[in-house]
Amino acid sequence: LADDFTGAHDVGLPFAVSGFKTVVINSPEHLASVEADIIVIDTGSRDCSETEATQRLQKACCAIKEQNADLIYKKVDSTLRGHIGAEIACVQRMLGQRATILCPAFPALGRTTVGGYHLLDGIPVDQTATGRDPGSPVATACLSDLIRFQTSLDVYNIDLKIVSAGEGAIKEVLNQSPTASLVVLDAATPEHLKNILAAVDVGAQDTLICGSAGLAGSMADYYCETPDSTDPPYEEERPSTGPVLTIAGSVNHVSLQQVAVASNIPEIEVLYLDLNTLLSDNSESEIIRVADTALSHLAVGSDVVIALAPNSEDRIARDDKVKASGGDCSLVVYLADCFGEITKILMGSCSPSGLVLTGGETAERVVQHLGSHGARLTGQIMDGVASAVLLGGPYQDIPLVLKPGGFGDPDGLITCIKHLHASDAKAT
Repeated sequence: LADDFTGAHDVGLPFAVSGFKTVVINSPEHLASVEADIIVIDTGSRDCSETEATQRLQKACCAIKEQNADLIYKKVDSTLRGHIGAEIACVQRMLGQRATILCPAFPALGRTTVGGYHLLDGIPVDQTATGRDPGSPVATACLSDLIRFQTSLDVYNIDLKIVSAGEGAIKEVLNQSPTASLVVLDAATPEHLKNILAAVDVGAQDTLICGSAGLAGSMADYYCETPDSTDPPYEEERPSTGPVLTIAGSVNHVSLQQVAVASNIPEIEVLYLDLNTLLSDNSESEIIRVADTALSHLAVGSDVVIALAPNSEDRIARDDKVKASGGDCSLVVYLADCFGEITKILMGSCSPSGLVLTGGETAERVVQHLGSHGARLTGQIMDGVASAVLLGGPYQDIPLVLKPGGFGDPDGLITCIKHLHASDAKAT
């Protein structure tokens, strides 16, 4: 269970590269019809209200109970965005679980938990750009406080000293805190995650395992100690060639830097959506302007990146509501829908060799606009960044790259584009 579309691919990725058939679906209504070893349900609940998030989790949990899943993993954001406490409490209640083990650390990407405080590259997450996230700003780095703000769950923290001591030490403390309904565990290295998985009864039906893609990676390793299959992950194939279309909807500073670096490559055309026009009565004209310009570049074989104009982040954070057709909606959602509309126009007019989607809300809305119900993971490009193919709709099997906004180095976007070109050349 994930609360964000790129995060759903992020958590499914370790299982996909281990040989498990892994898919992401954007609605629990598709759960019964999907055949896979690992199914990740994206509830899309990170940026909505807590009430709406709970309702979406309830719907997903009802679908899960009908399918008698062998293992439930609740994925949380590695920088603590979203309604973490409320969603954990909802899943516990709906699935009848007594306790939750929570470890959001992802040490490979600089996300660690020390003394119950969650850090990004050594800095408390609420003091980083995450604290100013337009859709889901993080108010505190203290996990116990964050959980208690949202729920009445009894929270207990197991510190780094105990986690470092290994499986036995962790088990001993867990056995001594039977009344805790939520146990938060520190972790600062991949070895710490392995210690936690070794100490926890992973298959216990009364315990919810909860964490980021970091802990999910250790879980994939746990289940692959004696693999049932040595088949490699499915690799995408695409018989035609063409340019790559990138929709970079994230305003995370990492993503913005990656767009700026990509703009220096002669073969890549970067087009910016003007936020002020999008929020005016002329929004449709801005969508058409960018779509027409993008189409002209794609038609001559240039790769195209479409992003929000620089310095849009402050405006989005300040104006979290905008009047859109049908009533009030989140500004983040409205802008993601604009990206989705542009993508649908372009996909109906040209045949790119693949899509790169950055930012969870953007990726989710683009996929919905294309009439798809999810994606099948095909491999890993870099830590936390998945390659995939679309599931369902008129663009079935179109190759994708799903990149969370805050992941990757400055050349990360270029790496994603090159990957799709390499896959395209291989298929040709």
